Amino acid sequence: TPGAPDVYKPVRDFVTKYEGLFGHGAGELVKGRSRITREDVTAHNGMRTVVWQQEVAGVPVFQTILKANLTKDGDLVTLGSHFMSDAPKAAAEQVALVANPPLNAPKALAEAAQSLGGTLEEAKVAAVAAVQGVERAQNLTAPGFSDTTAHLSWVPMDEDTLRLAWEIETFSLAANEMFRLLVDAESGEVLVRHSLTN
Repeated sequence: TPGAPDVYKPVRDFVTKYEGLFGHGAGELVKGRSRITREDVTAHNGMRTVVWQQEVAGVPVFQTILKANLTKDGDLVTLGSHFMSDAPKAAAEQVALVANPPLNAPKALAEAAQSLGGTLEEAKVAAVAAVQGVERAQNLTAPGFSDTTAHLSWVPMDEDTLRLAWEIETFSLAANEMFRLLVDAESGEVLVRHSLTN
């Protein structure tokens, strides 16, 4: 809103002042480099919590967030960053794959099923609704799985390398557990597997 106070200025100023410590500057807190995924204000004391998610080409970078807490007067209380120093450079070799990933979401779910000790034919995986946005977010159905979502995500392999992957959350009926898996969108390799139940 024009004329409204810039509530994020203390965060940008702090990151700019300590850029050497963070390994990145306040330029990461702009549209196209990150997005605000959470912002809330505590009713009883006015504490504002803001969380930015780093992204490249409109696709989020897995577990790379910057979180700040500010008082109702705009003073910075805490700030922590997991941002990469140069995410676009780290994704440069694969950024062209975002528009048309070699591996589609149903195939990624089939690879995820194999990682969980089962088998699933790609042909038995169906999209419930139309694909949404650059991340290609979608809900999937498949025998033996429920509550399945998939979207593109970048996985940091090290400080200088990102891999494009399908981030899948699914409930395995065989294991009776909810999982988050990140399946390489080119090779089909499962790069990350977390149980969300245990």
